[in-house]
Amino acid sequence: MSNILARQRQIVGTAADWGANDLVLGAGELAVIRENDGTVRARVGDGSVPFSAAPYLTTSVATLRYMGNADPTAPPPAGADPGNIYSASPGGTVDASWGPPAAGTVVDEGDFLIQADDGSWHVQQGGVDLSGFVQSADLGATTGSSLVGFIQDDPLAIGRTIQDKGREIWSVLDFGADPTGATDSTDAFNRATDAAAVYTGNDTPLKRMVYVPRGHYKLGTADASHPNGKTVWVRRGQHLHGEGLGCYLDLTGCIGNTEPVIRLACGELYKDTPGADPGGLGVEISGFWTHGGSGVAPNISTDQCAGWWIHHMFMTSAGIGIYASGGDGIVSNCQFDQGLNGIVLFGANIIIAECNFYVMNYSINITKAHDVQITACHIEYPVYAGIQLGSGGGATDDIKGLAINSTKFIMNQQYSTHLGFIYIIGHGFQFDVKGCTFRNGFGYAITWGMGVGTNMTVTDCTFDQRKSIPGYVQGTTMGGISFTYGRLRMSGNTFWGLNNYPVEFAAGDTTTIVSQSDAFFDTGTPTEFHISGGVTTSELHILDFYTNQIWPKVLVNGQSTVKVFAPRALRGRMTLIGGGYGVSVAMIRPSSNVKIAAQIQAGTPGVRYQVDHSPGGGGFNIYSRDAAGAQATADVSTLYYEMDLGGN
Repeated sequence: MSNILARQRQIVGTAADWGANDLVLGAGELAVIRENDGTVRARVGDGSVPFSAAPYLTTSVATLRYMGNADPTAPPPAGADPGNIYSASPGGTVDASWGPPAAGTVVDEGDFLIQADDGSWHVQQGGVDLSGFVQSADLGATTGSSLVGFIQDDPLAIGRTIQDKGREIWSVLDFGADPTGATDSTDAFNRATDAAAVYTGNDTPLKRMVYVPRGHYKLGTADASHPNGKTVWVRRGQHLHGEGLGCYLDLTGCIGNTEPVIRLACGELYKDTPGADPGGLGVEISGFWTHGGSGVAPNISTDQCAGWWIHHMFMTSAGIGIYASGGDGIVSNCQFDQGLNGIVLFGANIIIAECNFYVMNYSINITKAHDVQITACHIEYPVYAGIQLGSGGGATDDIKGLAINSTKFIMNQQYSTHLGFIYIIGHGFQFDVKGCTFRNGFGYAITWGMGVGTNMTVTDCTFDQRKSIPGYVQGTTMGGISFTYGRLRMSGNTFWGLNNYPVEFAAGDTTTIVSQSDAFFDTGTPTEFHISGGVTTSELHILDFYTNQIWPKVLVNGQSTVKVFAPRALRGRMTLIGGGYGVSVAMIRPSSNVKIAAQIQAGTPGVRYQVDHSPGGGGFNIYSRDAAGAQATADVSTLYYEMDLGGN
């Protein structure tokens, strides 16, 4: 555009004032005079003629007219003098020949083209190509943003259009989602994700972040075409991202659904394909508050795919919050609030980190897990189980390489339905529990329910019956670990004030427990270890431990036959108590001065008990025999028998 000199020499003046000096007006310079009748008159200079020789322009409040042209609606004549203003009356309709100007039309330098169009004004300065002339209708059109420029506030930035800038954000509102919750938005979400599109692999144009602004969005509502409930399909390479707690996904209408509300890494064409969408791109969802859901189908399903991330979700009253299947996935920074199941896990190489579970029936339910890590979670007040391992011996139960780390389990209300903070009901599991805290529980913190062949390590954990907040209900039944039919290694654990046994050892077939450097404080039971039942292949290895009781004690109760290993370091510091009948304890490598007490419980009058010991063999047996046997008193409640095994 030309550099046009435009100035006003004097704001107020009459024609006589200007004429007296007869100044030469610069090119494009206006000389404006307001007459007594309100008329505004102006001359426009060209840089060579004086004021008196410059052509007049005239206007009123209503119109601007080209001086010298009798028809104000006619287009400007060819070669018109510079400095003219061409116009139609405001709000009027101009002649078709008047505009819009054809491409390449140039108005003389210094001229202004002013056109009324539906009450709005468009001004085009002369000296430029008018092919890009913009009208209000152009800007209001769907392509209007392509006519407006944008540049970031940085000297290195590159200019773009507002349209390009706006398309950086792919919003569900662009596809008809209803942010008021009045109507279901599932179809609009699917238009935004291109749910029905063919997936072309890692170079797919479907890669995008799909943004969901704050609002109330109803999803999953069943209809005649979807009697089992509608599903939102989030494709590989996409991130379905909400604006946080203000972004509410209303799933309260999905109670009877049998299909997931949201499926990750999958489109409609691939819903029955293992791994869903082809290719190796990941998929992500974050930033929503969900409420409600089905009792049998998950709110979010990872669809057996590899590579997914679910984070920063708040899920209230979910039947199944997340069905975490497939592999190479992460669930992090999520809150699960008062529902049935927080996470149901069936997959491999999955991390669950920094999640909070509040009053869930089952916080995490695992049936299959290979190399899965649960870390830094907070599990509050589980009604049935904090983490349930297995489904009761089902064919799909398979847990190997599971690690539960730095997770806190706490109870307030003492639910009688509570099975354990960690509840085991399956076969052949392999898992580690490290650095966890179990507090104020109901019953045993880690509980064996059924199954054989489980290998478990529990290290550096705290089992504490004391309530942490004054207003909590104080538990009175908490125990530490109840385990059988497998192998358990314990190390560095601390047991505080438990009213139930710190370690209960139901000595099933080939059960082995190894305890090293565990500490016991203010135990409310007569012994730290309780052994009941078992066969000769079961073993208890106590390598070292601390207690603030007088003697560390092991109760061998019931019809038990178990080997107890005690190293020389425990010399004079451990008591074995045999209770019941048919009990056999074999001390392997006993140290001298280990106290053995046979606690004979009261029986039916006439039933006799016998205690045999073999100092050379380092063991003792307790058994009953009929009334024809040797004389013994049958009515005493207990009979303690101590011996010094000696040994080396």
